[in-house]
Amino acid sequence: MPTFVTQDQIDKEKIDRQKEWDRVRKPEDPEKAPEKPQNIAPVWKQLQDNKETEKFERDEAFAFKNQVWMGYDDTEADFYVAVAKHEHKMEAMRDQETANLLKEGQKFRIEEAHKLTYQKEMAKVNVEMSKKNFENRQVTKKRSAPNGLVKLKQPVSKKKVLLEYSSSSSDSE
Repeated sequence: MPTFVTQDQIDKEKIDRQKEWDRVRKPEDPEKAPEKPQNIAPVWKQLQDNKETEKFERDEAFAFKNQVWMGYDDTEADFYVAVAKHEHKMEAMRDQETANLLKEGQKFRIEEAHKLTYQKEMAKVNVEMSKKNFENRQVTKKRSAPNGLVKLKQPVSKKKVLLEYSSSSSDSE
């Protein structure tokens, strides 16, 4: 958007232009710098022309002839084929990794199930062994119990010795 300029600014521009002209002037060129071409059309006409040119450029950019797709060229087609193959390989690798992980998980679950069944069997065996031991202990206790409860008669001769011993120990005291 042009701004308003003063006469001093215009004079300064003319002097600068003349200095530049003197520097680049050829011998056959005139000594005075040519004037800057000015648009003498009214402002409203200049604005209307600018608006029309912008509209024409915008319409040209969105014109149907510019929107027609002509297809892929060979390099684009090769690129897209390579990308599709790479994606297919990556997907196959992911599927293979998933399958391997599932197999490992299944093996782990089977091993854990075997461990649990083994532990359960061992627990059953231990329970059975402890029951047998308990029953055997009870049988042996039953057999040995009368020995501890029944007092056996001692022969008489031993009683005398015990009595003598107990009396002699009490006398010495």
